[in-house]
Amino acid sequence: MIKTFILFSFAFQHQNPSLFGLNIGCKTGETTKKLSTQYPELKWYGIDTDQQKISIAQKRYHQNDYLAIDIEKDNLNIKNDSFQIIEVSEYKDLMINMERALLRLSKGGILIYNCKDHDDVYKLRNQMMQEKRNYYIIGKKILIFK
Repeated sequence: MIKTFILFSFAFQHQNPSLFGLNIGCKTGETTKKLSTQYPELKWYGIDTDQQKISIAQKRYHQNDYLAIDIEKDNLNIKNDSFQIIEVSEYKDLMINMERALLRLSKGGILIYNCKDHDDVYKLRNQMMQEKRNYYIIGKKILIFK
């Protein structure tokens, strides 16, 4: 149901056949692989701060691109700078990560945040209310629309 909702929300807004997804905190690539299976219409990138985990992901899953990047500290040095779906699987600083991810989210895109706990859900919800952004909460996931 979420997949249909997500694809429907940007399907009519993007005529560009090149659609991109980003998985932040991909670890060894399992989440990015799952996302690429769920959303094969998108070219997926997985990023993580741990180079060893990225090396494992690169060996296991060749169809996606994996890079060792800390989005909270570094610029995202990917030739594509706009993503239709960004899923955050892991983060250190909630607000810095959210701000950086939203900068890379295309108009009509969706940021899917897998929060560590309900406190982070409430922090994000309050921030989205202050910024008057559209969002939807499902358990410890929050979907933010741009």
